[in-house]
Amino acid sequence: MGARGRKSKAELSTITAGGLELHRRPGPPAHLGDDASAVWRAVVNSLPADWFSAGTQPLLEAFCGLTISQRCVIKALQSAERGGNDADRDDWNFDRESWEKLQRQLGEVSGRIATLATRMRLTPQSRYGARGADTAARSVGDGPKPWEF
Repeated sequence: MGARGRKSKAELSTITAGGLELHRRPGPPAHLGDDASAVWRAVVNSLPADWFSAGTQPLLEAFCGLTISQRCVIKALQSAERGGNDADRDDWNFDRESWEKLQRQLGEVSGRIATLATRMRLTPQSRYGARGADTAARSVGDGPKPWEF
């Protein structure tokens, strides 16, 4: 007969004769670039070790690649806007068509990232059910209002 109560983390993280399986965090695939691998590690390390199964790893790979693509589009937009005047867009020194195309690309990539994040349950919204979200929203409202500080 075993010990009573919950098992400690040390007991759960070791492989015993009983066959308890150790969950290891998946490493990034070898073909991912350095930037995408860094995103992979950041996401994987922010969640429990058993969060990503073999079936979700291709989604995570796509998520990492799209995140890097999003950063590239943002950099292109910033370089395009660098020569312009923020107050009046008619005076900007770059091609408006190119700017609008980059904005559309940014919207598309961001939408795909959001979809993948929701599918892999990376976002807080995807972790709550209807009742849990309602409870969380009510508990936030119980504290002092921001203007009361």
